Amino acid sequence: MLDRTGELRLLRLIRGLIAWACHATGAWASLRARATAWARRLAPSCLALIAGVALLVAPSQSAGQCDRSAKVLLVLDKSSSMRNKLATAREAIAALLRAADPAIDFGLLVFDAGQCNGSGRLVVPVAPDARDAIIAEIGRTRASGGTSIEGAIREASAALGPLEGQRAIVLITDGEDSCHRAAQAAAQALQAGIETFVVGYGTGVDGQQLLAIAQAGRGPGAAVYQADRQDDLEDVLLALGRELPAGGELCNGVDDDCDGAVDESPEGAGLPCDTGWPGACSLGVRVCADGVLDCSDRVPATTEVCDGVDNDCDGPIDEDVDLSGSCATGAPGICGVGELSCVAGAVACVALENALDEACDAVDNDCDGRIDEGLRNGCGACGGAVPEACDAVDNDCDGRADEDPACAEPCQSGECTGDGICDAASELCVPRCEVLGCEDPMEICTAGRCQPRCGGGCDDGFVCRADVDRCVPESRADCAVACASDSCRPGDVCVESCDRLECRPSCADIACPADEACLGGLCVAKPCVECPEGQVCGGDGQCHPDPCLGVVCDSPFICLEGFCGLDPCTGHHCPTGQRCTTAAGRATCIYSTAPSPPADGGATGEARDAGAPWFEQGAEPTDAGAAPAEVVGCEAAAGGYGLRLRWLPVLGLWVLLIARRRSPRR
Repeated sequence: MLDRTGELRLLRLIRGLIAWACHATGAWASLRARATAWARRLAPSCLALIAGVALLVAPSQSAGQCDRSAKVLLVLDKSSSMRNKLATAREAIAALLRAADPAIDFGLLVFDAGQCNGSGRLVVPVAPDARDAIIAEIGRTRASGGTSIEGAIREASAALGPLEGQRAIVLITDGEDSCHRAAQAAAQALQAGIETFVVGYGTGVDGQQLLAIAQAGRGPGAAVYQADRQDDLEDVLLALGRELPAGGELCNGVDDDCDGAVDESPEGAGLPCDTGWPGACSLGVRVCADGVLDCSDRVPATTEVCDGVDNDCDGPIDEDVDLSGSCATGAPGICGVGELSCVAGAVACVALENALDEACDAVDNDCDGRIDEGLRNGCGACGGAVPEACDAVDNDCDGRADEDPACAEPCQSGECTGDGICDAASELCVPRCEVLGCEDPMEICTAGRCQPRCGGGCDDGFVCRADVDRCVPESRADCAVACASDSCRPGDVCVESCDRLECRPSCADIACPADEACLGGLCVAKPCVECPEGQVCGGDGQCHPDPCLGVVCDSPFICLEGFCGLDPCTGHHCPTGQRCTTAAGRATCIYSTAPSPPADGGATGEARDAGAPWFEQGAEPTDAGAAPAEVVGCEAAAGGYGLRLRWLPVLGLWVLLIARRRSPRR
């Protein structure tokens, strides 16, 4: 007794032998007498004989249920236009048959012009061992007539209809359908479980018509396999061969692979699919249930986040995303502070204000990194140049008073009254100090008059350096390097120590991004974008309660991080029209017309934009009317003395405790 596998092998062998014999007999009879009716009746008789033998040797279970192979019928156009292409088609089809999966049973149907409902001829029935017969038959095929694709598809569907398992038609044509109903026939074949693959051969095909056939025969996503040149056909057929069904288990409630299990791991199961739900919930996977492949949900709805995906599966994308807090846009000026927003699926910092025309308000309105550019005069005030008046005052802030010739008195016999001296070239009286200087080394010629240096005196702990006309700390009075009044360009500040000299721009003209601050003319990173009123930014990047709230210090001391220390602005001279403010323990020049800091030490938005950093300590304007191009003292380069002196109260308390311990007990 043969087992089931042996019975199947015997069945295939007998079917193949009889099919070959019937085909050979039919071909011989055709050559002898093509017009005789018995030759045409022979093929149906052979098919009946094959069916009878199959019934005799088949097991109790139907052959279709235990036949693992897929069935593919090649449908080849043999119209007149294929005359010079059949040889190439034979070689290309031979390459396909050699490379195709052994589990595929092939057959061949050829067609030309004829009745739209019947123009094809099945020359090699679908069988396991029909590949050589197909190659041989194509070699004997002769081209003639027109093209009738619609009838060929219908006849191919009828030939595959009785067969079980996966079935497909491969249509190869170089023309367009004469009946214009091929797409309907392909759709009917698909409904019967038969896929239709379409190969356009040559440039004479109607691409739109073939695409309609392909999509009707395989679904909306199908495409035409196009071979414009004869040499391309083999590559196209080999690519198509990788898409052909190769048998195996289907999701149909039948044990297709004869292993005793039904619908286990069927073809198509596990592939991604669209569930029909919106957003992320549209991603599903095909699952076989009750003999039907269905799309099952795989991704559940989640909370909406800013990622360009509808996470909660309600239709809208990135709606109601919880974003809060200020942020730095990276731009300077009023464009620097923004709020977090969801833009194009990503969290972005969107500026709260857009750039405007620049105004003279100590703010970078046009967001170009500069403040009030071109809008301030030589005295640092808004407006154009101030004309010089004959009032013994330096009105235009150029260091000279009444220099306009109209203000000068003419010389009287080469002599001048008052403190003037006769200029022989112009015969006008000019200030004596501007020509001869001042006799007293502790005086300096300012606005045409000899005046005491250092404004007439210095605070306690400071001494006047005559060479630079500036008060400096007593500990730095002998520094070898000192900034001269003309060592930097107008508007720049000279930062010095005992071993270096550096000219830097004033912070008054510099606008930094919101996450940076201007210190000593440079933009440096700061840890906080903004802090609420009554709080200051700490080194950890967090906002903390201002330790200087309620702390009162006597001048020249100010509160620095909760302790009274020497104001770094003491002795710090800023350019004309600017004032000194304390930031991060350092003296910094900003425009004097900027709003003054509030009493709690927090900088207003305008003051911060005018160059003031994130950590102002309530410094009052100092030397706002100083002469142009005056300079920063040594204390600024040292980072400020307040940071050192703030520990004095603690040190004093510690000394008192030690003294108390050492005192003798009574």
